[in-house]
Amino acid sequence: MHGNSADAAQERPCTKASACRQRVVEIVGEWRRGARPNTGAVLSELPELRQFDSLVIEMAYVEFCSRVTAGEAISVEAFCSQFPRVAATLRRQIDLNDMVGAYLVASPNDENAVWPTTGAMVQGFELQHELGRGAFARVHLAEEKALGNRQVSVKLSHSGAFEANVLGRLQHRNIMPIHSAQRDPSTGLFVICMPYLGRATLRDVIVMRRTNGPPFRMAAVLESIRTANRGLPEPAIDDDSGAMDASASYTAGVAWFGAQMAEALSETHRRGILHLDLKPTNVLLTKRGIPKLIDFNLAAELHSTTTGLGGTLSYMSPEQLRCMMDGIDAARIDHRSDIFSLGLVLHELLTGALPDQPERNGNVFSSESTANVKCSPVSTCASSDRTNDHRLMRIIRRCLASDPCDRYQDCDELRCALQHELTFVPRTERWLRRHPRLAGASCQPFPNA
Repeated sequence: MHGNSADAAQERPCTKASACRQRVVEIVGEWRRGARPNTGAVLSELPELRQFDSLVIEMAYVEFCSRVTAGEAISVEAFCSQFPRVAATLRRQIDLNDMVGAYLVASPNDENAVWPTTGAMVQGFELQHELGRGAFARVHLAEEKALGNRQVSVKLSHSGAFEANVLGRLQHRNIMPIHSAQRDPSTGLFVICMPYLGRATLRDVIVMRRTNGPPFRMAAVLESIRTANRGLPEPAIDDDSGAMDASASYTAGVAWFGAQMAEALSETHRRGILHLDLKPTNVLLTKRGIPKLIDFNLAAELHSTTTGLGGTLSYMSPEQLRCMMDGIDAARIDHRSDIFSLGLVLHELLTGALPDQPERNGNVFSSESTANVKCSPVSTCASSDRTNDHRLMRIIRRCLASDPCDRYQDCDELRCALQHELTFVPRTERWLRRHPRLAGASCQPFPNA
């Protein structure tokens, strides 16, 4: 009895933190779909969020960027003063945004840019439907008139020359290919044309996982892809070989996603490119479930002096954070930073939550705290006691080592570990089916396996 109470007390902090993170994800998603951002109003309505400094910073930063992108003039000092506990960190992040903006934005008049809307013609593409948007870009389903009205995805951005150059150098089945790239003289926007493969991403899988709990089979993931693409034309089948196995267990599916992405990152690193913004929304899923790495807007050349000056806070490696906030040498950031980010994505896929992040003295990004970013224990944040979940979590933990030297040293090594897990999972499931009584004495069997 006492043991159960202790276990419950141990799980409550992680459960509360995960619930707060999920709520912030939902709120930020609403803002990005057009709702007016107001962090102060959210904190008044949900005061429990105030205890998580990183979440307050994330919301405030998204609000600031959204309002500035919309053309609103904002006093940085006045804005940050609304959040006194995290004001210093938020100010540094906004200052960093200015530095990144100088690197990403091509024209000094970009704040006055007018984004084309549905129905507009841009460089021979008729925009049909907005698929997604960010601070620097919009992505549309479009028809290419000169080629039989074929359906394509068109990315419009303030500066896409570097991204187009990177995509043109990368040829891999798990990296989104590029058809063409050009600048539109009438708007000044860069236009990148890519295949239309739908709009489902790993974020849709994570939302499904959080809402319904861990599915037993990957068929549920395919259903989440169909749900995400509802209301859109049927996406093309990009490559039918090696598609997702709908009958595989969810744990095996997470390992499969990881192995596919590790292979894509390995090719990227071999070409001397770091992605530096790996997160669930930057992994597109085809209708057959094949993951495609997208959005190289913040990518950098290996050992570049500007490496690490961008990314998404929740998915950055400790060395990226230290580079941003404490000014360490950017050239010290290498391919192992992408491995850390992939570990975070896999953790979120497996458990439904990101691991706990250190928060000290109201500054989640101090050099002291970022040096100690670790994956929280499986006993408190994992959603299951299944044997295979624990095996996969050991791989994820190694990806999330705070010291890059303790991580997998390249993506090929990580891919091999994940592929070994893929061969282990079916053997374990078969053994559990054949020996249910013996399995019950040591671990919880796979439900419906």
